Amino acid sequence: MCVEHGPSGVHLDPVLLSPCFLDPYPIHMTIHISEEGSRQRILEFLLANIGRVIEGEELRAASGNVSEWARRVRELRDEEGYQVLTHRDRRDLKLGQYLLETDKRLPTFSRSISKETRAYVLERNRYTCQRKFGKTQQLVVSSSLL
Repeated sequence: MCVEHGPSGVHLDPVLLSPCFLDPYPIHMTIHISEEGSRQRILEFLLANIGRVIEGEELRAASGNVSEWARRVRELRDEEGYQVLTHRDRRDLKLGQYLLETDKRLPTFSRSISKETRAYVLERNRYTCQRKFGKTQQLVVSSSLL
């Protein structure tokens, strides 16, 4: 670790000074980039920081700076059942802040529908959009999708 907190304040270890010293989150960021995927690295970081509000930039860094880190967080929540909270779940969280309160996972459900169900719904709705925009919009559906 590059930075240590002691009774006299912050102590920088000159032997261990490295590029991580330049990291804006050196105290909480002990991440070792490995062959694991970004989702696994984010999960390990969240599990190591249960109960602590985490900034999005910390998760980005934990992912190995992949561009789709936020998508990986959503996958952990939606597909893996981890209760990763955001400002939409708790008012005390700001935009870009995340919180994993527990390592207990919620049951997850498949998000896909069968080809038969999709075809039935499209036919039932006469291949039109059912959202109320003020007018009916015709959907163009490729027959290869059915």
